[in-house]
Amino acid sequence: KRAMAPATVRYELLQLSTAMGWAMHNGPKLDKKPKVWLPSLPEKKVRHLDRAEMGKFLAAVKADHARLYVMIGLFTMARPSAILDLTWDRVDFMRRLIDFTPPGHVRTAKRRVVLPIADELLPELQKGRAASTTEWVIERGGKRVACIKKAFQAASERSGVHATPYTLRHTGAVWAVE
Repeated sequence: KRAMAPATVRYELLQLSTAMGWAMHNGPKLDKKPKVWLPSLPEKKVRHLDRAEMGKFLAAVKADHARLYVMIGLFTMARPSAILDLTWDRVDFMRRLIDFTPPGHVRTAKRRVVLPIADELLPELQKGRAASTTEWVIERGGKRVACIKKAFQAASERSGVHATPYTLRHTGAVWAVE
């Protein structure tokens, strides 16, 4: 009776199937694991913004920390967690490089790399550095920002352009290919 998306139904049925598989081998013995019907996978919606939409969205970003986040995300295509983990000691203004790999980071398939600072990004980074009060690049009120979603929701409502932190990644990639 609950209203839920097909992806949620699929996830919960997969959880049920997994629990029955476990019970067959470990718990109250089931003779046979029943076959569980699963709805088809939803179509993946990978969205990117065109230049006009990006302009409207960026104009609606009011907070300085959120604007800096948007610019870094757009021009580096870095993952949201990599941007939020970024510290000023890994931004090299002289060589114009950003190292997204924190010290001691264990390398995984989701690599964090060293990227050049784009001409459009450099002034934003310099402005952010001049105003910084902590070691974190994305900071607000003297504290590290742990989640940027509220700023994106507010800017999306003000601009009428729906965007998420991952939208920047896709937008940057599409623009780079173009």
